[in-house]
Amino acid sequence: MKRLVFAFALLALLAVSAPAMAKELTNVSVCGPDGCNDLSGPGNLRDFPTGGEPTGQTPAPAAFYEVRYTIDAEGHNDAWTTWYVPSAKLVASVDEREGITWMPLDAPELAALTKGLKAFAKPEVTSVTIGSREVTDDPASYFRLFTVESDGYAVPQGLADWEPIVFHSKSKSPWTAAETGLFYSPSNGMLQRGIEIVKLPSGMSADIRAGDSLGGGGSNFPWRTVFFALVAAVALLIAASLIRPLRRRVLIRRAPTTA
Repeated sequence: MKRLVFAFALLALLAVSAPAMAKELTNVSVCGPDGCNDLSGPGNLRDFPTGGEPTGQTPAPAAFYEVRYTIDAEGHNDAWTTWYVPSAKLVASVDEREGITWMPLDAPELAALTKGLKAFAKPEVTSVTIGSREVTDDPASYFRLFTVESDGYAVPQGLADWEPIVFHSKSKSPWTAAETGLFYSPSNGMLQRGIEIVKLPSGMSADIRAGDSLGGGGSNFPWRTVFFALVAAVALLIAASLIRPLRRRVLIRRAPTTA
């Protein structure tokens, strides 16, 4: 039987019915690139916090830790890994249906395990895939999709054309895991971010469809239209400057001569 994909729901269940199920949390390890800090023993872990209800909030990519839980189930150990972002006081878990799920966890016990422990650095993006399209123009700018606010009421209409957005990096993190929590709808110009639906600014949505950088802010201001209008205006000024001398030469040639 596959282990429950929602780790924190299982931990919450164990906290209530551990004696009856003969299962208990036996170890918690908080790890960084240079090592781990461990906490074990029933007395230390009996009331160890495990997170709350899933939230629509997704933190901006930042330094993070891996959190490894071990449960003893009648002599059989079961273990898995989640992520902890101390700057946001959020933890992330992988859900096979929802992708990455975030939950609030403001726990001194967990924060204490990070003391003196170097965190994993903010991930560096090498590329971004939207559906079958790969974004190579400033892929790191697409991190803005984790924090962009909804530009109005977001209710998808018509065809469900959600495309998964996957961030690729050299190391795994809650933002660059294959089990994505981000989906983009080209027809609606909307973003599905975990349990949240976001209406993107029209400029940002256009950039996503074109595979362009999102570093410009994704505002509604028509920068491209203004640029091409300026180019056209300059072209007209250049043409006008060339026509004036030509007209002058024609007028001089047609001027009557006096005897």
